Amino acid sequence: MAFIDLADQSRISISQISDNHFYSNTLSLLQGHHTSIVLLPDTSTKTRLYGMISQILGEENVIPVNRKYFNESTWYSLECLRMSPLTY
Repeated sequence: MAFIDLADQSRISISQISDNHFYSNTLSLLQGHHTSIVLLPDTSTKTRLYGMISQILGEENVIPVNRKYFNESTWYSLECLRMSPLTY
């Protein structure tokens, strides 16, 4: 999951969260950071987590992106961050 703090648009957070089947840690983190937009893998659009986040933020604020950008074993994720003006 990637989220951007719109109060400080130069900062992006990328998180991998260990959670239970209620996703309480994930939802608390999103609400605690006043998250506006969430990027999730496009393979997750039919999952319970996607639905819960969509209910909280609105479906227009949950953006599915290609799964390859979440694969830490490929260069895509790191290369995108290196090319961006964001700090992390």
